Amino acid sequence: MNENKQFCIKLIHMGNISMVNPEDRQQKNIFFMPMGLFPLADILARNGFAAEIIHTDLEAGKSIREILDFDTVDMVGIDDHWVNQSVTAVETAAEIKRIKPGMFVVFGGYSASLFAEEIIRDFPQIDAVIRGDGEIPLIELARVLHEEKLQGKDIVTGLSSEKLKKVQNLVWRDADKNVFANEITYTATVEDMEKLDFAALEYLRNWEGYRLSSFFYTNYGPIKNSPMFLLEAARGCEYACTFCGGNCAAQKKMANRTRTIFRSVESTMATIKKAISYGFETFYTSLEWETSDEWYIELFKRIEEEKLAINYTYGCWRLPSPALVDAMSAASREVIIEISPETSSDELRKRNKDVRIAYTNKEMEACLDYINTKKNVKVQLFFGFYVSGDIPGTVINTAEYILKLAIKYPGLLELEYANFSTDPGSLFFFNPGKYGIDIKVRNFRDYLAYIRENYILKKGQQADMTVFKPFAVTAAEDAELRRQIRLWNYLFVAYRKSVSYILTKTQAPDIIMAVLKKSTIPLNPDNNFNLDELKRILIGMCAEKEMLDDFLIKLIVGECELMKMEHRVSKPTTQIYLESALENELPGDYTFSFMMDFIKSGSAGGSSDDDILDIELDIRQ
Repeated sequence: MNENKQFCIKLIHMGNISMVNPEDRQQKNIFFMPMGLFPLADILARNGFAAEIIHTDLEAGKSIREILDFDTVDMVGIDDHWVNQSVTAVETAAEIKRIKPGMFVVFGGYSASLFAEEIIRDFPQIDAVIRGDGEIPLIELARVLHEEKLQGKDIVTGLSSEKLKKVQNLVWRDADKNVFANEITYTATVEDMEKLDFAALEYLRNWEGYRLSSFFYTNYGPIKNSPMFLLEAARGCEYACTFCGGNCAAQKKMANRTRTIFRSVESTMATIKKAISYGFETFYTSLEWETSDEWYIELFKRIEEEKLAINYTYGCWRLPSPALVDAMSAASREVIIEISPETSSDELRKRNKDVRIAYTNKEMEACLDYINTKKNVKVQLFFGFYVSGDIPGTVINTAEYILKLAIKYPGLLELEYANFSTDPGSLFFFNPGKYGIDIKVRNFRDYLAYIRENYILKKGQQADMTVFKPFAVTAAEDAELRRQIRLWNYLFVAYRKSVSYILTKTQAPDIIMAVLKKSTIPLNPDNNFNLDELKRILIGMCAEKEMLDDFLIKLIVGECELMKMEHRVSKPTTQIYLESALENELPGDYTFSFMMDFIKSGSAGGSSDDDILDIELDIRQ
């Protein structure tokens, strides 16, 4: 307890950087905190407890003893929301217990909720898990622990079992190592949500650092340079998409939630205004329900009426209506709309999305046509493999369709094509046989082993895990498809202007798809490709298709040399978009003439005119 005899609780968000394992720094796409951490800290403080949120990425370089005051902290709450956090969370809990065995450690979040009994049974460093909504159960647990501590009891080994049995949603272990799972009797109501402070940034240590690092993953300005706040508009899901870990079946299992509840526009506006007062400029939501269009339109009208100068990023589960697009555009300075078609196949999309929110390619392109009339609105399209029913042909067809969309809507679209990681809680995870899925992970320990192997021991791993494939896809086909799609994405990272020039000039995906299908270039140990080999393949394919010119040769060579200089790190962001490739410029801040002079000089292993001439001669012979 602190000097005021307050029971002291630290809520820790496990980001990409581990407090206890310096080898674990790999990008896992978990910088952003779950939106529920702010109200958890606030409700603890309002009930008399000393509460603070700690974000591990904001404490980089400090030891765990520097981060946690072990003399005063009584309980640590660790969010294991996204499964990618699990290894770091478990290892941190073990180190906390090594330093102070009497510290009570409780887990929460989606992943912890789904695996709660396994976690408590198999990991003694974790004393309890709160399943589902945590606000009231956490208060109940803190009160029990505080009362026991005031009576001089050890709050880990000497707790009253009868008192713990009354804490809602709690999974815990008694002194004899028996595991108890209390019923999930607390699920937040609309009235509860109205009382919560979802912008309680004052409880986050180094909140300024969080704001300065919180940006939406985009290449579009000005949103990419605008601090983003995750706005909780509602809780729950009414839909049953096969690949999503937050579907309605998962909501029932982990939180006993059977319907979506949404906040009033008034309380949501209060959250927006408070976040603005902390310097946030862009707001993000990704939660829809049957009547959500009307709710969001009302929210945007209020934003417009009150002249709040904000940007908005809107994650769609279905296609946005013209009225919703109008309202977003009118209320915001800049807008990015996320749409997730997943596949180019109308049939497979209908099979994998909830039928109430599925749509055809024709309907989606009509929607994009309308959005394209708005000067301040951009779109991100997210495609993924595998969906149920995917075969090699459908995966490659989707890649080709993505290129066609990029050509058709230049300046409007950013696109992503990546593997689905299959969250615990997805329908694929619950019932893989029904959907023809061969999955490598079936429990919490499986996920831990997979994360250690792929995120800690391997370098350059993408943020989404590759834990499953359809039974219809052989292991050899799976490996080749993953190599091809990785190469396809890498082309846009390493040779974006060259690829953009090719696609714009030809108005067809043929050359890039030929590189994808015909090249056998292997992945390097760092999960990238040999730049020089890829350069020759790209130039050779352009020559074969009779569209090679001197400018394109020099552009490809220039990008290759620039890539060698810059050492770019792959980030969890959309990689597929077209850039202009004007003949007076090269990638980055370098002019074309400057870059060619640099290459000719031989700096950083640059190519000379003879190198370029050799490439041309090789091709023409």
